[in-house]
Amino acid sequence: MKLAVNLTFMMDGKQLEGIGQFALNLLQGLQAIGKLDKNFHLFVFDSFYEKVVSLFPEAKVIPIAVRGDFNNSNKYHRFFKSMYIDLCLVPHLLKKDRYDLLFHPFNATNDYISNKVPTLITLHDLFFKNFPNELSKKYINYLKYRYKGIIYKTSHIVVPSQFVKQDILKYYPGADPGKITVINNPIWVDFEKTRAFPVKKPYILCVNSIRSHKNLITLLRAFQLIQDQVEHHLVLTGAIGDPHIDLGQYAAQQQIEKLLLTGYLPDEQRNYLYQNADLFVSPSLHEGFGMTPVEAALFETPVLTTRETSIPEVTRNMVNYYEPAADPHALAAQILHLLEHQPPKSELQRVGQTLVQEYEPEKIATLYFDIFERLIRG
Repeated sequence: MKLAVNLTFMMDGKQLEGIGQFALNLLQGLQAIGKLDKNFHLFVFDSFYEKVVSLFPEAKVIPIAVRGDFNNSNKYHRFFKSMYIDLCLVPHLLKKDRYDLLFHPFNATNDYISNKVPTLITLHDLFFKNFPNELSKKYINYLKYRYKGIIYKTSHIVVPSQFVKQDILKYYPGADPGKITVINNPIWVDFEKTRAFPVKKPYILCVNSIRSHKNLITLLRAFQLIQDQVEHHLVLTGAIGDPHIDLGQYAAQQQIEKLLLTGYLPDEQRNYLYQNADLFVSPSLHEGFGMTPVEAALFETPVLTTRETSIPEVTRNMVNYYEPAADPHALAAQILHLLEHQPPKSELQRVGQTLVQEYEPEKIATLYFDIFERLIRG
């Protein structure tokens, strides 16, 4: 069998957020079980070509040339360029070679749904349905149009949690539940891959992209309430997803002094921060999967998060939670409690070991490969 895997959504791969990391983890799992070979054709931007070839030498990597700096283009330029890539270049590549399956590891707006080749999409969430006020009305209407095609015309859909499956069936009651398979995202962490980052200890850590639904203002407000009661700094790590959110300016206005905004960090430095944090906090309001609380738990760091959307499901109800999610007082109280009453090391080890087994890339990759074979046979 010959599979086309569309990785163009990963841009140049320098700042991988959760979806990009999911795709790499899945490919690493397929490689580990001996299934990633020259029959896997990976479509990537030419700027990402060398990295992908070095990571997956057994696969065939197909570079796509993109003129200009895609990441620094204005949003309209990026939108139309991504539309051209997904709806023109990807179909062109499919016609050039004979494929048995087209796989999109991400529900990009313009994902091409083939009428001739079975198409599989991993649909990570329906964010636009749950937070419509964060997008323009024109874009919402476009998403509604495109997602009807994704939901109803795609040969099969994989979702990372039961929450996302139920979300699809709620918003698209005509969707076939038998065409939707729940497979958790793989999580792979190289515990020996660490590099020190200059941070003052002790500290509380949050790893999240800066977007409004990540609820980081609530975390800052909670920390403001307790900053004089603890010796800890607050460290926020993650790429800027919404340039309109200025956490530094907010902290300055509220006189939050013990705050470090690191921006995006490579894996080695992020691993160091996970390892050395006294507490990891994620106040997110919406996750289709939610990788960072699990990653922190793998490092046997105490985790505090919300009970929103998929988070309890994905963390297997094994970490610490606060509610309501938007209440800074509830969050502040739980932070103080956990700093004063640290979970025993044996419990942190049990949680970490359980979650390692749950999200082992080889196990997840085997489930995906079964879907590939089933669709091709079908």
